[in-house]
Amino acid sequence: MCFGVMGENKKNQKKKISHRAHKGHRDFYMNENVIEDSIKNKIITIRGYHVILDKDLAELYKVETKELKRRVNNNLERFPDDFMIKLNREELNNLRCKFGTSRWGGTRYLPYAFTRDGILMLSSVFKK
Repeated sequence: MCFGVMGENKKNQKKKISHRAHKGHRDFYMNENVIEDSIKNKIITIRGYHVILDKDLAELYKVETKELKRRVNNNLERFPDDFMIKLNREELNNLRCKFGTSRWGGTRYLPYAFTRDGILMLSSVFKK
């Protein structure tokens, strides 16, 4: 993929993303502010850390949450305590109250929450 700013207009702030498909060339446009805001909205504070939950990261990586957790569990030595937090029942219940229960569906396992460093480590786990 190639990233380049379209035009000189700073107000527009759209980026052009080029993706070469098997047949031809497609250009996609996305507003970087929309992407940035959607990620910022997923950041929450738990135990004094700014984190993003495993289900939100799975959505960003376009994988199922169970696949993300499987990869993390296979590489636990790469995720020290300041990279990843496993929420307890009380924290999960507080989040359910804050965001509403419908967002959580049938969560069976306690979620992981990743700090900035944990997210960077997670990206290296997915590159393997």
